[in-house]
Amino acid sequence: MNVKSIAMAAIVAIASPLLTGCQQDNETDMTDNSASTAQDILNVKPINGNIADIDGYGMLVPSFTPSDLLKAGFEYSDLLDVKIGENITLHNVPFVTGFNEVGVFETCFCDYNAEGKMYGFGLLHGNFSERIGGKIGDKIEISLAKHNGYKETWEVMKSIYTPNRSDYSSDEVFANFREVKTTGMASGVLYRSSNPLNPKDNCVRYAYVDKLAAQAGIKTEIDLADTNEKIANYRNMDGFTSPYCLQLFDEGSTIALGLTADVYSETFMKKMGEGLRFMLNREPPYLVHCNEGKDRCGFVIILLESLAGASYQEVADDYMQTLINFYKIQKDDASYNLRKSLSVDRLVWLFENLSEVDDFAKIDWTGKNPASVDIQKAARDYVIKCGLSEEECTKLQQKLQGK
Repeated sequence: MNVKSIAMAAIVAIASPLLTGCQQDNETDMTDNSASTAQDILNVKPINGNIADIDGYGMLVPSFTPSDLLKAGFEYSDLLDVKIGENITLHNVPFVTGFNEVGVFETCFCDYNAEGKMYGFGLLHGNFSERIGGKIGDKIEISLAKHNGYKETWEVMKSIYTPNRSDYSSDEVFANFREVKTTGMASGVLYRSSNPLNPKDNCVRYAYVDKLAAQAGIKTEIDLADTNEKIANYRNMDGFTSPYCLQLFDEGSTIALGLTADVYSETFMKKMGEGLRFMLNREPPYLVHCNEGKDRCGFVIILLESLAGASYQEVADDYMQTLINFYKIQKDDASYNLRKSLSVDRLVWLFENLSEVDDFAKIDWTGKNPASVDIQKAARDYVIKCGLSEEECTKLQQKLQGK
């Protein structure tokens, strides 16, 4: 991707949510968001460093931390200009606290959950390092493009949650655990949740998921996030307790796929094909999860629901239920429709338009209608791209339908 396309991708990150979800005119927006003056910019000096790491999702992790940015005068909701190496220039990149505070295939600098633990330059549902670029050791510079330039959208989209059970209405909501009950899906066949085996990235919640999985009688686990090696490490952590799902793993009833977040990449599809074949050779009830049961899991559940015969509205409602569970938004909140349009609606539209992903920076999301997508056909096409035959695809569909 050339620099012009990269810059366009960053601009889309700002224009799309503002145009979709905000009704104020430019003059009001400038006032409400405390738009920067020349003095603001002079008071915030650029931050320089290099790419220290690239994580398993393709996120570029810089040598400086979110704390360094905050100490230098940057704030969450600022728009950043970013230079990476010799050839990559990004304009108006939001500084946020959750990757899904921007839209699918939009860039951000994220300090996840405002904790300073998982942070870097990400591309929602994409692999930043592969689709945009950057390698370990590249020089990187951040400067302020617009103070609080993303504030209006960020205030609506802010995605911070707690690990405290007492903050949630039930064990199921806390664990993001539920049965999938969309049209075509047989009763008791498919469940989704956050991770029952990862006390590091799903602390406290994981033990609740394990208990709920036992109650549901889960027989087969599709772990999108972990590898066998990671699970072996988890079981040796102090205080680890997940007896039911650990038994499934030890019995060979769990497949640990270790998927990236780039759901339309060949790497993801190849691994996903392994997971779907595993389901074909095992009996339900199935449990599908990533770490939070939100992004990778959300996409795979869209795939399976669609294959079984769900409508677009059912798919969208189920996807959004996870955001309701984690962030306590409601359908009548300002953020609901904005989040829906930036996440599940884009995923569904791309489901039928996979070729558009290769040049994602040029996608004009205005007027795209996910409700017009033939999602069952799109699901079959995707499954076949994952390497399954037509016969295997039909067999998977029938398993989900309880036939």
